[in-house]
Amino acid sequence: MNFNDTMMSNAAASSDLENIPSELLLGIANSMLNPAEQARLSSCSQHFQQALPQYLRVKIVCSRDNGAIQQDLFVSLASAPDKFLSTDDNLVFCEEYYFWSFDYERGNKTFLGRHTRHAHEPDANGRLQYLYTVGLRPCTPNQTWKVVGGNSGDVVMWGEEIALTVGGLNPKPRQPDSNQRGTLCCMPKLNGPCWIVLDGGSGEASKLKLLPCNQYIPSTKTPEKELIVHAIPRVCDEGEYLLHSPCSTMHGSIHSDGFHVIVDFTFWISKGVMYFGSPVLPFALGIPILETDVLDHASCPLANLLHIKSARWGCVIYYMAVAADVGEGKSLNMERFLQRVTEHRDHQVIVNESKDLVYINVLHKQVKTKAKPIPRNDDALWRFILSW
Repeated sequence: MNFNDTMMSNAAASSDLENIPSELLLGIANSMLNPAEQARLSSCSQHFQQALPQYLRVKIVCSRDNGAIQQDLFVSLASAPDKFLSTDDNLVFCEEYYFWSFDYERGNKTFLGRHTRHAHEPDANGRLQYLYTVGLRPCTPNQTWKVVGGNSGDVVMWGEEIALTVGGLNPKPRQPDSNQRGTLCCMPKLNGPCWIVLDGGSGEASKLKLLPCNQYIPSTKTPEKELIVHAIPRVCDEGEYLLHSPCSTMHGSIHSDGFHVIVDFTFWISKGVMYFGSPVLPFALGIPILETDVLDHASCPLANLLHIKSARWGCVIYYMAVAADVGEGKSLNMERFLQRVTEHRDHQVIVNESKDLVYINVLHKQVKTKAKPIPRNDDALWRFILSW
């Protein structure tokens, strides 16, 4: 094909694209293209510019201008998550929104939200408060944001003093997606601003403002905090114990603020028994899945143990704690370990002949032998975080 033929072919293709209805073009762009690709497509022709609106991107800034979140955030209505707000749209008080960015490294959306829970300083009445770290969470969003500080339904003016609350639908308290809403706060630290969520407000720290990115002027007086894209744990026990599967770390990084230790282990399920194998311990732990277990969390029976507050979950935690101690150079006290995992009156310990397996037998209960198996793969490490 010569140059003239190529030009004619490209012109024909361009003409075909110009004939695509705007609604269809917008649907294709939202479902198949990331924000950068949509921007490039929009610049190709006037038709594309009209069909693909300029999307609103906002900065969350402390009202005192002494801290900002580094990422520019797109905004979507929680009631229409696939629709992006444009620069012609307004935010209104008490409406539920998703704030999100795009992780170009991993190729997926990441949503602003609460992550792990930690103890915080006491409030004015001496009651211990708890805080959540704030980060970007991949995959399906489970937390919405509300702009508060004005009358419900009123338009939020750019730069006015507001507060942001976040919450989910989970009725269980002390979880990131709990329906107990918390308030976003910017706490000054020596190494820069620290963004957290508190169960209640925190005075000046919770006073924020929203600015469209084209109105935000970077300044050395406004240090920016880059938020981490967090891997979503398969099990989250009030932020103190987090369990990550190998696939959960594909979409984010494992990170925990404060004092913590990470234990690598192998996990598999065979004939209704969950096995945990830490490379630093000379034995694996076997935990049965019982016929009485209602596997609402069928994809991860471990989550079910936490959900029903089973003593078997406590055995898993203790196994990981012992592995953490041994990994840091402490000696293994096998006798103490066996005593601790049999403190529950229905637990009976069985150690196999080769002493490389400790099995927790639950008396008077039948094992769910048809539970979905997970093959053993020593190269696919699971990770358990213990924090305090």
